[in-house]
Amino acid sequence: MHIIYRCISLCIIGLFLSGCAKESALQELAKKEYPFTIKIRNITKQTLYATCFTYMKKAESPRWRWNKTNVYELAPNREVHILIDTFTSPRAVPQAYGVLGVFTNYQQAQAAIYELTPDENKIDLDRIDKLKNKTIILGIEKYGVIGDIFDYSFIPDNNTCNETPELDFIVENKTGKTLYTAAFIYQKKENMPTWRYDKSEVIKIENDQSKTIDVDTITNTYDRKYTRGYLAVFDETEEKEAFNSTFQLLKSHQMINLGLLSAVTDWCLAELSM
Repeated sequence: MHIIYRCISLCIIGLFLSGCAKESALQELAKKEYPFTIKIRNITKQTLYATCFTYMKKAESPRWRWNKTNVYELAPNREVHILIDTFTSPRAVPQAYGVLGVFTNYQQAQAAIYELTPDENKIDLDRIDKLKNKTIILGIEKYGVIGDIFDYSFIPDNNTCNETPELDFIVENKTGKTLYTAAFIYQKKENMPTWRYDKSEVIKIENDQSKTIDVDTITNTYDRKYTRGYLAVFDETEEKEAFNSTFQLLKSHQMINLGLLSAVTDWCLAELSM
């Protein structure tokens, strides 16, 4: 009789301990946090400072609002992971929208709030959950008289963009004189919310020379198909105007409509300008 009672008691104790262990395991699982980060690579020659403004609703908050991350130093040619927030599970990342604030001064980045940050310091990231397996490549582009503006693209981490057909094209100068050329490409880069004009590097082309206009790699098939552009042409005496030019300031005689770049292979400047 004593033996049976002892066995029953041990069984009850075992079930109790087992239940406690399961409850403890569930509590530990509930406490586990899953960080969500975005990756940024600074390809400029100067140190930049970045923070991410994310429009989201946290689990403990009843409403959506802009949340600001810490400020991160982006050294040249270095990749940095910016922590957006931590979540209770990998699937708990909300359909939040992000805007990257980029500054050349740490104090400005630290004091910045979304509502008062100038547009030239903002990069629209769209939905942050779409950036999970991508790296934001951050550079600086000189856009004519407007000056330096932040330029960016989204590169898949599996480097599939290297297999994407390029839209680069060749310009051949047969005019008998030296010219300066630049392309204004109306494009929508990977995950960008809008189409915009980007200016290529200004290139000096001597007579009878051929040079390549470098166009950003665009991985989306639809966007690449409908990317179009204009070639801007300047005399040798107009070097300053070539570097200061923007698409909006171009004169009609300086513009050559290239149409869809997907249909362009080699262009002869003599045929297009005469």
